[in-house]
Amino acid sequence: DVNAHSPEGDGNPDKRKKIFGIPYPFSRSSCRRFLWNCQKISVLPMALYFPLHAANTLITPAVSPDSAPDDVLMMVREILPSITTKLLVAGITLHVSAGVLLRISGYLFGLYKTFRIPPQVISGYILVPVLIYHLLIMKWLPNSISTEVDFASIKQLLSSKNRWWKWLGGLVPLAILLESGVYHIGSGLCRYFGVRKMTSRKKWSTAINLLTLVGFVSLIRLMKEDSTKLGPNQFESIFKKIRLLLHVNWE
Repeated sequence: DVNAHSPEGDGNPDKRKKIFGIPYPFSRSSCRRFLWNCQKISVLPMALYFPLHAANTLITPAVSPDSAPDDVLMMVREILPSITTKLLVAGITLHVSAGVLLRISGYLFGLYKTFRIPPQVISGYILVPVLIYHLLIMKWLPNSISTEVDFASIKQLLSSKNRWWKWLGGLVPLAILLESGVYHIGSGLCRYFGVRKMTSRKKWSTAINLLTLVGFVSLIRLMKEDSTKLGPNQFESIFKKIRLLLHVNWE
């Protein structure tokens, strides 16, 4: 039989799979491998950036919330190239896109029997909107009004008398960002490194929980700092711009 030696008739069911009756010319395994490789490659910018950022924002304020966080922040900014934010956004966009396609296409291609989403993936979906908000108030809007956010600004935000700014604008999104970010990155690294032994996984879990706890200590210490002598509040102009964009009364 001639068809027995053709791609369509070689006995490989992958070659004959169809979506909505339309055949696709690649196998399930190649689709999964391509998307998985996209996810792995796309995390490289964040994998290089996260240790520096975690040391600066999660650990340093817990040890000394006064001037040390800003000193480390200035050092980190001098080390990193000016295109760091663009590289991070590009990597995160590719990572999220590949992950979503892996879930949706994986279900359609038969890679997954059910549409069940594991906790590690759920944490990533939670992380996306708070990460966008974080970039909005820390980078994009400050750049648009020619200002720069530092730890003095964070202290002013977390100790603000305006409850909307303090809670909905600062503490709540930062807490969600901290919890979901540390868990997603930590569990993702555990998965990429192929950690399967229960004892090793427990050590990773302990490290993730410990870093999260230290991060919350940092938030509390920054919130209790005296911000009355820190100069003008950069977030006043930032939130005013957000209010103009959303037409929301924050008072």
